Parts: sequence; structure tokens; C-alpha cells
Amino acid sequence: MLCTVLVGLLRLPGIALFAATALHAESPPSAYVENPLLEPRFASVGVGIIPRYVVPTVAQDRAGFLWIATGDGLVRYDGYRFRVQERDSPDPAARTLGWIRALLGGSDGRLWIGTEWDGLAVYEPLSERVTPCLGNSDRDGSVKPTIRALAEDGAGGIWVGSEGGGLEHVGSDCASSANYRHSQQAGSLPDDRVSALLIDRRGTLWVGTWSGLSRRLPGSDRFEAVFSNHDPGAGANLAGRLVQALFEASDGRLWVGTQQGELAIIDPVSGEGLLLEQAAETAGSSAVSSFVEVPGGPLWVGRSSGIEVRDPRDGRFLQRLQHDPAAPPVCPATK
Repeated sequence: MLCTVLVGLLRLPGIALFAATALHAESPPSAYVENPLLEPRFASVGVGIIPRYVVPTVAQDRAGFLWIATGDGLVRYDGYRFRVQERDSPDPAARTLGWIRALLGGSDGRLWIGTEWDGLAVYEPLSERVTPCLGNSDRDGSVKPTIRALAEDGAGGIWVGSEGGGLEHVGSDCASSANYRHSQQAGSLPDDRVSALLIDRRGTLWVGTWSGLSRRLPGSDRFEAVFSNHDPGAGANLAGRLVQALFEASDGRLWVGTQQGELAIIDPVSGEGLLLEQAAETAGSSAVSSFVEVPGGPLWVGRSSGIEVRDPRDGRFLQRLQHDPAAPPVCPATK
């Protein structure tokens, strides 16, 4: 099922969601709870509709529809109803998109879909059809690597990060224009296992891999490691960590989360970083999967053990939300 996360009333373009209380929350600072509308509220939706009750990721398109990736295809939610989106095929077994790992709502209204084993696809809203988007690396009939991350450049092209296939740039016409792989050459992609992508407001492409964090500056074809120095004298950083979540906060700084549980804030200009102190309950065993910043409020960090609420100014821990078995089964999973 999908568990909607709200602060009072969260409004999405074309969608208004309201929910009842759900999760246990550790006591936050008093200033955070002066207004009862700031109390987090949750509700489960899609019960009996979302395949396997697994939601790897969600995305919203330009029309306001919420697209839900599942372990067995794609589901669209319009604020009232759920609709399964399949491919056109005379073979029922070929209609499903399978396990979906990445979604991206494009600026042109299309939805880009990264799958577990079937490469890249795109949903065309005018025809309401899903079509394959095959780059050069897909035309030899070989097994397609799992797509883990998608990001759109300023010209409508799509960056595609995969697990073992490196980084590929696909034009709006679905033709591959460039492929980047790791090599011994200076400035190459640091690792072919790409797990997170983000293009910031300056046009810099940030790449999270199994070997840490790197960036590609506008107009450059070189990748440089950021806060990922293996030098023993460099101090604690993201070197050798699996970076799987990237987020640009409203102040322009980059928040980074790893599978190992580290949380870091990066200055996008200098590349300097700060590893945040982990809450005692999540230290060493709680992967970071997502970020959401409440306008004018705190920043929420999605972990495999629940949700952390942090101060976006200094990263200070404010509150932890997690499933309470004693409460009504509104949001039974915290992953």
C-alpha cells in the first residue's frame, strides 16, 4: 500500500490529500508542536490495489497525477482513483512493466520509467501509451542493467543511471547521445554502479555511486569526487559509501544519504561536506532512501526504520517517527 505523508494538509497540484493520525512520534522541541496542524498525519491508500504492497518510488507529472512504482508495474493516482498502466501487447504477460526502480516526471509532460530488467520506457500522456526508449547500449540484445536513477537536463534530455551500466544520456527522441563508464583515465565515472542522480539549480550533475559522491560541472565531461576522499588524512567522508539519495534543499545545499545510514550536507560550490551525527536509534543500521522539505519548516529524511525530522539549517535532529504496533494499523510498514 501507499502511505501518504502530510503535515496538516499537503496540497499537490491537482490533488488534495487529507489524513488521520498514525505513527508514534518521539517528543520534539516545543516550538515544533505549538501549532497542532504541524503534527504529522498519515493514512494508507491503495489497499488491495497496489501490487505486492511494494512502492520503490513515486513521481508526479506536470498534469498533477501521482505515479506509483510497484513490484509489478505502474499505477496512476488522480486523487480519487487508482489505475494500472500497462503496455500495449497481445501477450498478457508482456503488458506489465515488472519491477520499477525509478520514475521521473519530465518538463514536457511525459513520464520516464526505469525498470529492473527491461530498460527505459516512456509514458506519452497524449496517447496514454507506454513505449520502450532504447539507447545504443540496448540494441545488441544483451541483458539490460537495472535502472536506479533518472534526472532531466535543461534541454529535455534524460540522464540514466544504472547498476553496472554506468551513466547514459538519452535525448528527448530516445536516442542515446553519450555513455560514461569507469576507466583508469582521470576524470572518468568513479563507478559503473550508479544509484542516485540530481541536477542542481546551477546545472551541475551530481552522481551517487557505490563508491561515494561525484559531480560533473556544466560544459565538462569530467567527473570529480566530492567529499569522497580515500586519503587516510582526509577524515570521515563518503568514500566507499553507497550513495542512494540526493536532494537539493531550498538554501541550495545538497543533502546526501547512504545505504549504510550516513547523512551529509554538501556545499555545492566548494564541495566541502559535513557528516551529521546519527540519532542513537538509527546509528549504523538504517539506510537513507529519500528526502522531503516542508516549505518554511523541517526536512524529513526517509529511512528503512522510519522517518527522521531535521532542522534544514544545521541538520539538527528534531524528531523521529516510526510505526507503533499498538496504534491502529494505518501505516504498517516503515520502509
